[in-house]
Amino acid sequence: MPLPEEGARFNMLEMHMSKQKTEEGFDLARCAKETEGFSGADIKLLCKEAAMRPVRRLLGKLEKLETDVAGGGVVEESKVKELIESNPITQDDLDNSILVTNKSSGDKFDKMYEAWSKEFGST
Repeated sequence: MPLPEEGARFNMLEMHMSKQKTEEGFDLARCAKETEGFSGADIKLLCKEAAMRPVRRLLGKLEKLETDVAGGGVVEESKVKELIESNPITQDDLDNSILVTNKSSGDKFDKMYEAWSKEFGST
């Protein structure tokens, strides 16, 4: 089975990111172009990585707030909700996730698939 083409990668990105809170102007089309050679599993992993970036930022902010509260107390729930709402997945999160997510297949696999397809055909 060949790797997904750009349109299919866009659809996968849209499906995985549709349930996430993202900033305005999120450019999935550009991401679909930049992920040539990614499998469906790679796209899913990329989206998970992008979704974790705001969580990591949030944890850092919460740790700072906890130390700022007198006596190292608990941060109010309303403040936590406010931080969550103001911390969407950004285009930078997605772009940086592309940089750290490796393709599971490579040129060697692609060439093997092409050779097999030429010899036996694909259905």
